[in-house]
Amino acid sequence: MAEPTTTSPAAMATKRWLMPLVALLAAGLSIYLAVISMQHRGAIGCGGNLVDCDAVLSSRWSSWLGLPVAVPAAVMYVVILALVCRFGWSLSSPGRARSLLAALTLIAAAAAVWFIALQVGVIGAFCPFCTAVHLCGLALAGYAWFIMEPAPKRQRWIAGGIAGLMLAVLIAGQLAYAPPTHRLMRYTVGNRELAIDVDAEPIAGSPAAAHVLVKVFDYTCSHCRTLHHDLEKVLPLYGNRVAVVLLPMPLNRRCNPYVFGTAPVHEPACDMARLALAVWHVAPEKFLDFHHWLLAGDAAPSLGDARRKAAELLGDQPLAAALAGDAVENHLQRNVEIYGRLGGGPIPKLLIDPQTILVGPPESPAVLIDALDQTLGLTANTQ
Repeated sequence: MAEPTTTSPAAMATKRWLMPLVALLAAGLSIYLAVISMQHRGAIGCGGNLVDCDAVLSSRWSSWLGLPVAVPAAVMYVVILALVCRFGWSLSSPGRARSLLAALTLIAAAAAVWFIALQVGVIGAFCPFCTAVHLCGLALAGYAWFIMEPAPKRQRWIAGGIAGLMLAVLIAGQLAYAPPTHRLMRYTVGNRELAIDVDAEPIAGSPAAAHVLVKVFDYTCSHCRTLHHDLEKVLPLYGNRVAVVLLPMPLNRRCNPYVFGTAPVHEPACDMARLALAVWHVAPEKFLDFHHWLLAGDAAPSLGDARRKAAELLGDQPLAAALAGDAVENHLQRNVEIYGRLGGGPIPKLLIDPQTILVGPPESPAVLIDALDQTLGLTANTQ
């Protein structure tokens, strides 16, 4: 590459403003993707068959050794932005700064090619936010290596070696470690967006089922008990095609600010839900036994009986430790917030798909079957 002798005003403006703006855009989008990845939230305004951020961000390729790839990407683009703003692109920049900038932009470009190839050839879906970051990386690398004043050959060789090594580490880490995936169920209620991580909640049925419903209920609620009995009759008719995420949600103002009063029947609701969540956190494989036991009769068991049953399943000390820890309470409050985002009001609520929420128990199991068949496009095996 021949070193240019003059620089036009347009080129100077590009150096001074355009590339820093590209770096700023890449850094901002990477930070956003890092935040929603770590919180298992869905991306705003992104859903469909081809344009599906959830499919990309929940795939095994969205992390490296368990860390969302957006996190190191955010750090990298913030460093690029800082270098560009501090030293610019000129040959007068310190040698180490130019070498680091050249290496980082080349790493960004190599990673962009890798992740775009994964979206096209492996995942089969696109994340517009991710793709925008990758295009920014390619633009920064193109400018740094082909438009700006060239770095000395030694710096280019060093940068190329570092970039190649980092890409190899990235690919090797992703191939060697397959993290647990997170299946997000997304719902829009009014102007509220709700994302539920199937892998972070109790579930009846297989998390890999083609259709995953979400049930918001209270163990002291008689209508919730009716829906539970109906689902026990109906779900086996669909085999492994349908599963239900279970969100215990007490109708008691002591732990739920979205209810305006507490009926006497719901006095033990908070503690019942805590016991169920404690069983799930300590021994998930025993949760459904406890869940079905709590809802088996025509009325809820006493709180004392429920505590003794939970201790029987877990042991006194593990149960006490779980109830005293933060995980159960945080989980309970997460369920309460979901109830709030759904607008509060009567329960049970059965979220069938992003557009269909059944409130209250159906008139009969047959009515529930009709609702599932019509909404999900299934046919129950009633033979």
